[in-house]
Amino acid sequence: MRDVARDAGVSPATVSKMINGRDFPTDAVRNRILAAITKTGYKKRKTVKVVRNILCVCPSDEAGGNTPHSIQMARVLESSGKKWNFIVSTTFLSGQDSIYSIIRERKIAGVVFMVNDFAHKIPIPAVILNEYVDDSFYPCVDCDDISGLFKIFDFLKECGHRRIAYFCDCRMSGKNSKPRKSRIPGIYERSGIEYSDELLWNEDFKFGEHRPVIRRAVRHFLDLKERPTAIVLAGDIYAPCFYEEMRLNNLRIPEDISIVGFDDFPIADMLHPPLTTVRKPLDAMAEEALRVLYESIESVRTVPGKILLTPELVVRESVKNV
Repeated sequence: MRDVARDAGVSPATVSKMINGRDFPTDAVRNRILAAITKTGYKKRKTVKVVRNILCVCPSDEAGGNTPHSIQMARVLESSGKKWNFIVSTTFLSGQDSIYSIIRERKIAGVVFMVNDFAHKIPIPAVILNEYVDDSFYPCVDCDDISGLFKIFDFLKECGHRRIAYFCDCRMSGKNSKPRKSRIPGIYERSGIEYSDELLWNEDFKFGEHRPVIRRAVRHFLDLKERPTAIVLAGDIYAPCFYEEMRLNNLRIPEDISIVGFDDFPIADMLHPPLTTVRKPLDAMAEEALRVLYESIESVRTVPGKILLTPELVVRESVKNV
């Protein structure tokens, strides 16, 4: 390259920028460089691709978060990592596991956290996927839950529902909760639906201990002076228990009460009737997490703190017009 620069009468940096497409000199300079390249027989070196080991951290079964969604996104991360010269491996951590030893032993260059409990500050780039974490050390890529709830409430309103209850879940408790709970009254207001505290069931509970909580929530909603005509669930995982409780109370879905979920777990389409819900853009979220992580590693640009992707409403048979 120095010979090319000398023959063309320019600096090596100018030659490098032109042949790598980072700068476009005047026609005269460009022609001199091209002539010098021909004269010297210069050939651009092939860029050596740097392959990096990336760790995807998923919650274990006992940690209560190994869901169909986390498995699907882990698969997308592993299959799409090649695009970024990543070799992605997945590990399932419990509360006793140490991520630091895994990073050292496997020579990890970056981490995708799919559980915020393990998103500690580490000395390498990382991104949090499918979790909303306040004041996180790392950028977050998540579904725009608020947008999804707007879609649900607007749809229910179009179906004639004006008395809508909402069942919160354990993900809405604590300092690292998703932003659904505090925004619920505003969602009612924005959708033109009257809100009252009695329509919101919010009880702290651990993952997997939701059955008695749902029983109490259903009893509360059904005992209201004016019953809701529809119940929105924070997650599809609670739908089977809600369906069962409604049957035990001799209520039919959707003839007597409508139910809407969130997440579009595989079970949503297997219920009777199939559950209307919100589908998260899981594949796109995983792809975006890889892009953000790549840019963090390469320091291409400052990565925004939070990236939200818009979900879609999936209308099935659990909602009726009133």
